[in-house]
Amino acid sequence: MLKLVKAHEDLPTEIIDSIKDQCVKILNNEWARSDTLRLRTLNSSKENMPMSLALVKVPENFVVGHGKLSEIPSNRSAIFIESVVIHPDLRGQGLGNILMLKLEQFCRDKGYKIAYLCTIDMQIFYSRCGYQFCKIIAASSGTVSAGMKNGMFKDNSQTDLVFDKKKQDEDLLPERTDDLGIACAKYFQPDPKLQEKEPVIKLPLSVLKAAKPGTTEIGVHKDFMKKWLI
Repeated sequence: MLKLVKAHEDLPTEIIDSIKDQCVKILNNEWARSDTLRLRTLNSSKENMPMSLALVKVPENFVVGHGKLSEIPSNRSAIFIESVVIHPDLRGQGLGNILMLKLEQFCRDKGYKIAYLCTIDMQIFYSRCGYQFCKIIAASSGTVSAGMKNGMFKDNSQTDLVFDKKKQDEDLLPERTDDLGIACAKYFQPDPKLQEKEPVIKLPLSVLKAAKPGTTEIGVHKDFMKKWLI
């Protein structure tokens, strides 16, 4: 069975330490960073955000993937999803979709109504998950947003957020006509659902190695995407 486990969950020390150690390896296999900094982020996970979560196969307590949630100061009904990654040996089986849907349901249960994220190269995947291109959004984890210091929405009204989606969707971008935009529109799914049967995960998997340092993210183009959770 697959379940989300918070990095700060009240579990036996050896279990939660193992889960965090596996998260560090999966994250650093994808994006090179020091183990110390990764562990510091995981150890800073808390109930009132930011929060790190692992998709765990139980009862083996094997980490399949990781995601992080951060609040958006300009809109308390919105959540920012980041650092989404699946163990490299398990990709192509639909586990990324399962991780996203479970993260989104977790956010719904906490009362969040909109999810935002940014991506460099996974736009089609997130389109399949129901996300659309939007303007830059600032999250409390440090995502930089120029021109939004006063908040994304002028009134920041919870009532308007629920009953006037059109107004709150003013941050959506016009339909893109480049090849990537056309592909995302083709594969877009407005309301994907969890499948009843989970993929079969055969253990053990390969030992992960840290990725080699790549191009700095400064100057790298990122697309921001948005999805309603209600």
